[in-house]
Amino acid sequence: MERFLKPERFSVDPNSLNASKQWSHWFRTFNNFVSSLQQHQTPDAVDKLNFLINYVDPSVYEYIAECTTAAAPSSLSKAIISLNVCGRPMKALVDTGSSESFISEDKVKDLSIKPFPSQRKISMASTNLSSTTKGHCFVALDHHGQIYQSVKLSILQGLCADLILGHDFLNQHGGLQMSFQGSKPTFSVCGLSTAKVEPASLFNNLLPECKPIATKSRRFSLPDKQFIDAEIHKLLSEDVIEPSKSPWRAQVLVTSDDRHKKRMCVDYSQTINRFTQLDAYPLPRIDEMIEKISEYEIFTTLDLKSAYHQIPIKEEDKPYTAFEAGGNLYQFKRIPFGVTNGVACFQRIIDSMIRNENIKDTFAYLDNVTIYGKNQREHDHNFAVFLKSAQDYNITFNESKSIISAKEIKLLGYLVSKGHIQPDPDRLKPLRDLNEPHNAKSQQRVIGMFAYYSSWIPKFSDKVHPLVKNNIFPLPQEVKESFELLKKEIEMATVTTIDHESPLVVETDASDIAIAATLNQNGRPVAFFSRTLNQKESEENVSQRPEPNFKPTPFIRTRAYNLRNREA
Repeated sequence: MERFLKPERFSVDPNSLNASKQWSHWFRTFNNFVSSLQQHQTPDAVDKLNFLINYVDPSVYEYIAECTTAAAPSSLSKAIISLNVCGRPMKALVDTGSSESFISEDKVKDLSIKPFPSQRKISMASTNLSSTTKGHCFVALDHHGQIYQSVKLSILQGLCADLILGHDFLNQHGGLQMSFQGSKPTFSVCGLSTAKVEPASLFNNLLPECKPIATKSRRFSLPDKQFIDAEIHKLLSEDVIEPSKSPWRAQVLVTSDDRHKKRMCVDYSQTINRFTQLDAYPLPRIDEMIEKISEYEIFTTLDLKSAYHQIPIKEEDKPYTAFEAGGNLYQFKRIPFGVTNGVACFQRIIDSMIRNENIKDTFAYLDNVTIYGKNQREHDHNFAVFLKSAQDYNITFNESKSIISAKEIKLLGYLVSKGHIQPDPDRLKPLRDLNEPHNAKSQQRVIGMFAYYSSWIPKFSDKVHPLVKNNIFPLPQEVKESFELLKKEIEMATVTTIDHESPLVVETDASDIAIAATLNQNGRPVAFFSRTLNQKESEENVSQRPEPNFKPTPFIRTRAYNLRNREA
């Protein structure tokens, strides 16, 4: 025992470079020694423990604790801030691990502050030891013009900074930001912050007959129960939901996606959605957005993390979102997935942020934000402006799903680069794996999938016609060939984008069953159009068919291209 109490053990200079290592080593061995005495109730152990309690002066423990604090590692410098205390410049450590705030006893004397008498034991998080406060005082703090009046600080000897700002001070604020000059995006400790925006109004347009509904409780398997409990714990810890006393009660569902990953969702179809009228705020047109973006060279796409759950909702709207889970009732504090107007409210808020902050060359489609530029410099400027605004609004992004500064991006089902658009190859996998239809129902499903990509295929109506008219299964050879041809053409599909300085050429064609048009520029297709002829049109001779059938105007309008004052 005497090796722990040698005088040289206490001769460490707290300001020396090795102080932290020396005291850390001493504390480790000393605490292990004390713990072993407490655990082993042998006469020898009891005697040694009593000796430490009765004969080692408590100031020894305080001095040890103070020296450890004073020898804090230099990495804490990133958490040190400058502020004024009663008009005097000082340094403060922002300590998220401290339950309260402290001021050095020496600084109290320097400021000639008369302390209020009090004495409390303060436990040190890193040791089993404690230190005693020397009273407390109230001071005025000034941090870059933000004034805090009458801040209570406990007085402690030997701090590693003039002040320590703990949770009692930090809890006044919505969040805490520290700069570490790292290359990666901001790391959010809480996991999901609340955006600094006006709370959304989800239920402005309720029907007059709206009344509370409490749906019947559901039973779940043990694995699903455990999954629901974990999801509820996560939502509570992220401050997305809270306990509720609402008369409304929806039920949760457990679903699985294509990768068999479980998701918990709330079924509002039998509760508040029955009485909610649609908020008709529009989503951006994806085709127009993609065409615009493809005129640029450098792209960034950002994925908003749990996007809806970042947006607060009005206090009076919360009871409508109540749901049952694990035998308890909860309600959302932020926009929940599954309510009728969640999409419109979220899109309106993101659009408003971009518009109000005058952020250029930026498109938002729900939880996907795309920033672009004609060159790297322009992109980087736009990106920096958006990130600054996103930080001001406290918006959190999912780094793993975001793409920064790329020349080609996958966006909303498209593969986009400067001057080129094509279907996203990853989205084509179901089409590649598509089997031949074996009955009328599966054939209609196949035709629907092909129709989705019709704008990518020249003379689509001609090529899909054998499938549309077929009623024989297994497929005849001609229909099989049509089926395989369409799959191949979609796989290889690509169009170039409009060059607004070059002339456009419209090519039209017709067959016994369809008419078609292609919009070309510099010998390359930029868009396709086709439609099947009705019975009257198909019975006419090609030369006798009405001229309006071949005008490209509907096709051009559909693609939102204006040919006025252009030479075709």
